Amino acid sequence: MLGQIYVLGKSYERHRDMIAKRRSRFEIIVNILEVASKPMGVGKTHIMFETNLSNELVQEYLNFVVDKKLADVLTKSKRKLFKTNERGQEYIEKFRELKILAI
Repeated sequence: MLGQIYVLGKSYERHRDMIAKRRSRFEIIVNILEVASKPMGVGKTHIMFETNLSNELVQEYLNFVVDKKLADVLTKSKRKLFKTNERGQEYIEKFRELKILAI
């Protein structure tokens, strides 16, 4: 896409929209679950950058999604990885359905 400015891998328009609008708790949870949907799972730092959240907030939300069994914790080479499980995928789908109904 020529002519677009990229900020940390995101288009400027998307970055601007994320700053201009505060996300709900549900939207943040869905963002985290979407990022963690990668086949091998992802690390906390990757989630932090992709969701544009502080370390403290990411930890709080990761604790929540793991406690609610929306994501699993995998250990690879002494590193914690987070992977959205089937229940987490259902959560994403239900959120999208509700979002469509709200429009």
